[in-house]
Amino acid sequence: MTNPICAVRNYLWHFIYRIAQMVFRLTIFFFLFSSSSLCHAQDSLQLNYDTVSAKIISNHISYKTLSLRSRMIWNDGNTEQEFLATIRMKKDSLIWLSLGLFGIEGARVLITTDSFFLINKLSNEYLARDFSYIESWLMFPVNFKMLQQILGGEKISIASKISLAAKEDSAVALYDETDKLYEKARVNNTNYTIENILLKDKLLKQDLSASFGSYNLLNQKSFSYKRNILINRDSQSMNLQMEILKATVDGELSFPFEVNEKMKKTE
Repeated sequence: MTNPICAVRNYLWHFIYRIAQMVFRLTIFFFLFSSSSLCHAQDSLQLNYDTVSAKIISNHISYKTLSLRSRMIWNDGNTEQEFLATIRMKKDSLIWLSLGLFGIEGARVLITTDSFFLINKLSNEYLARDFSYIESWLMFPVNFKMLQQILGGEKISIASKISLAAKEDSAVALYDETDKLYEKARVNNTNYTIENILLKDKLLKQDLSASFGSYNLLNQKSFSYKRNILINRDSQSMNLQMEILKATVDGELSFPFEVNEKMKKTE
């Protein structure tokens, strides 16, 4: 029969031994972290998220209306199509697009904060859906404001619960996180223009990346004239290359979108 006192003593020694192991491992971890990452951590701590974010926002163009004339290449993995697009935006209200090639308009699109409308002029059909149609078509949980920010060359806002700014090589990285999305924005550390943005869905295997280049002045602000947008979901990918040929701020714009009685509504 085991001596109770010996059993308790053995248990206590075993418990103390496990605690000692844990303390030792934590000490080693702290030492390794401190020695390998201290310099980077000190640099990171010098960056204030709100300060960096304010510098990025100061580069954004202030507008009520924005008009873009753009050459685009669309590739959904099955087909590749080049076309010209006229994009008109009324801030926080609507996005209007006219798509065509060789001077012939093929389609017209109207996007509001809660709706999506499409006229196919080649087939004489039209489509009317709510905004969720765009999410299913793009295979990514976007909203109106995100689309507006991408077209306007701005950092995407995801109403983050966790935010962090850190130095990364020759750039600055901003990290944002919500319950559903993770965002990383890489920014030039000299002029605070956006280089690229990565949005990852935390619930599904899908992400959206947008790169911004060919900056030039527009209304005394740095504005990207070349964009590349890539969406991945599982094994599917969609890519949009965008070269802006002309940009106009706060010009008088119209947003014509007439559906005539001869057009057929599609589902």
